[in-house]
Formats: sequence, structure tokens, C-alpha cells
Amino acid sequence: REGAGYQGLMARVPSVADAVAAATSSGGTVLRAAETIVHGPALAPVDEVDTTENPLVEALVADPSGYPLLLHECTGATPALSGCRVGVYEWKASQGWYESQLGWQTVRWNSNVHREASLTITMGPRAASPMATPRGYDAGQGESAAVVQLMYIYGCPPKTQPEVGGLAELVLARAEGEAEAEAESQSLSDPDAYKITIA
Repeated sequence: REGAGYQGLMARVPSVADAVAAATSSGGTVLRAAETIVHGPALAPVDEVDTTENPLVEALVADPSGYPLLLHECTGATPALSGCRVGVYEWKASQGWYESQLGWQTVRWNSNVHREASLTITMGPRAASPMATPRGYDAGQGESAAVVQLMYIYGCPPKTQPEVGGLAELVLARAEGEAEAEAESQSLSDPDAYKITIA
């Protein structure tokens, strides 16, 4: 649900309307109806001179168990999971943690204040070119690399314990080519105490 820690997965789909219909016909529910969300131009921070707008059709659905899935429309794309959303309190520390501990980079920094008092920081395993969209970014051959979106809502309380309705932890694949001796699973915790396993 909105406000939970690991808030749910994201998926790109060629048609949000069709995906919502498929979800509901399979026993799912609509948590937020399809709408066009206008995202700003920014990487970080917002450049007031740049008025580029990035409209994106989105909907939020839940599976029969109530687990949320945020759908993003990408015409012509193959349906695929594109990342997860994480509610954070220590957003600056979390952003720095993904950069220093995982070697990831900030691929998009987005202020949402034109519709709600929040920030969304998209973290990915390498720099985006072209700039990331809210659903992730092109990693070559038309595929979208998975990302983690850090969502900070102004005035939110610290994340002192896991909330019902989200992921228990993230499991990330270790980079290819790493020495076999270094390939043992590693458990980490980010600044908000979310569990991450490198396998």
C-alpha cells in the first residue's frame, strides 16, 4: 500500500488499460485508476529553465493477496517487471548508500511537489543514456533495466519496522565475472533497515 516500506513492484506494459483489465479478471483489484501522470525533466535537481514534461499513463493494481503492482505504459514494449518502489525516511542517506555500497548511480531525481509533497529518486546499476524515465531506462536491445525508486514523503515518520503489504527484502544478482570465492550471498541493510541480499 502507499506509505509502506517496500511498496511493491513496477511493471512496464504496452497498454495500461489492457493490463488493468487482465488484473481484475484474474481476481485483482484496482487501487488507483489509470491516469496520465506528468513527470518533470529533472535528473537532479529540477532546472527551472527546462520545461520538458514527460507524461506517463500509470495505474496501481493489487493481486488477490493485496500485493501492489504499479503499471507504466510503454507502447510497443514487451511486458516486464521494471523495478520496485521503496518508501524511505533517510532519503539522502539512502541515496548515498546505494551509490557507495552497491556502486549504483542516481539515474533520475524527481520532485513531485506539483501533485504531492514528495521526492522520487531512481537508483540503477549504471548511468542512464538517455535520461531515465520513471519506469526505468533502456539498457540496450530494447530491454528496461530494473531500478529501485526511493520515495520520500515530506513529513513522514521514520521507518522503524516493516509494514504489512510490502516486500520482506530485495535479492539482487551479483555482477557477472566476479570471482567464485567472492560469490557467497551477502546480507545488507540500508539506512531505513530494509534487508537486501546480494546473491
